[in-house]
Amino acid sequence: MALVDTVTLAAIVLVVVIACVMIIIYAMRKLRKKPEKTLMPSEMESDFRELPFKVTKSVKPSEASQAKDELRILELEREILSDAIRRLYEAHAEGKISEQERERLASAYKSRMMAVKEAIAKDETIVALHELESMQEDLMKFFSERFGELSSKVEELRSKINVKTVKE
Repeated sequence: MALVDTVTLAAIVLVVVIACVMIIIYAMRKLRKKPEKTLMPSEMESDFRELPFKVTKSVKPSEASQAKDELRILELEREILSDAIRRLYEAHAEGKISEQERERLASAYKSRMMAVKEAIAKDETIVALHELESMQEDLMKFFSERFGELSSKVEELRSKINVKTVKE
């Protein structure tokens, strides 16, 4: 039972962190000014590639979507299995079946429940990884855009006062 609580708590914390990061990115995009000179997609990609961080994707959007669909079905199956196991314990408490019969019937449900929980954990990891990689990519693009804007402004100001760069 402690494993389920830990996994649930970890999933909740992960969802909250993802939501916070998405809100921050959204707010940052809403509050920033429109750049005077917009970078062409090819320029932005070349700037993006020159950054010291390497952003790679390991989960395709189709895989994440499939994992979300599987999660929906697996959650339903988990609920059904939980109800079945609970009903077996109720039947035993009511005296309808013996303890041995309850355990024999419940063992199949319990083993399937473990398999479903493992599948849920895997699919949740796939979805979370996809979302985090997307946020990582968005953050790097945002950084690249802002850095490009800053560099343009610096060059503009240097040209206004006719100053060259100084090596330190």
